[in-house]
Amino acid sequence: MSLDDALLLYIIKSIKGRRFGMSRRPGVEEALKRVSSRYELVHASAKRVKQLLERGEDIFIRDRARGELIKKTFQAIEDIAQGKVQVVRLRKGSEGG
Repeated sequence: MSLDDALLLYIIKSIKGRRFGMSRRPGVEEALKRVSSRYELVHASAKRVKQLLERGEDIFIRDRARGELIKKTFQAIEDIAQGKVQVVRLRKGSEGG
């Protein structure tokens, strides 16, 4: 299984109601308001996680506001929910990278 497949599987399971982060849940409902479907949220979250992983190898990052460790998958959904990252939809036939 590739890293992309593993990230997508983890995010899908997380969105279906499993807990992630350390002690709180991400704003999935808020994030869903910024995308057209759960499918799009999964893909946008996976891309955001890849961006966060490129910044460092550690799976956990420290939440600056609360000082607690959270997973990058949690942070990716929170970033989408809070509008810190924008989900760009490509036109049909466009190649995405």
